[in-house]
Amino acid sequence: REKIDKILTEIEEEQKQNIAEVENTSVFSFSQDDIDSILKKGSGFENGKFRIYKQLTTDVTNKENVEFLKKEYGIGGFSDDTIGWVNYGAKGITLQNSDTNKEYTISWANVVDRISGLINQDRYLSYYEKDEYNDWLDLNELEKNKKEDIIKNPDYELAKKLYSVVK
Repeated sequence: REKIDKILTEIEEEQKQNIAEVENTSVFSFSQDDIDSILKKGSGFENGKFRIYKQLTTDVTNKENVEFLKKEYGIGGFSDDTIGWVNYGAKGITLQNSDTNKEYTISWANVVDRISGLINQDRYLSYYEKDEYNDWLDLNELEKNKKEDIIKNPDYELAKKLYSVVK
């Protein structure tokens, strides 16, 4: 049984590696790293990234998350040095390579899945953004969700304790 489990694990790892290699080859206009970089910018509105993080760590349905993202991003976009053009619309986020004019649209459901994956991997907020996020929660008198326990900044916790003593 152990040998079978080991073989299955090796096959799964090989498949993951193959998928990653295919996604990052030049056949595709946009690598997963390019897509992640765009998604990690948030909606482009002030504190939009924090609102997205808060929403996607709340225990609600994917449909509710999709509707939230549609409203948060709205209709618009921006130019990006790496990608070219990034547009938000009813169908999702569309990336357009300005050199090749190739387009790739990520549906809102896939945007929810990918950002959730980045959050679960602790790759959505940077170290400094985590600190800013905690400040944003305090400023807006918001509580952390249960899923947000991954944000544990020791400096923030120490400052919070000191503040409560001084207060």
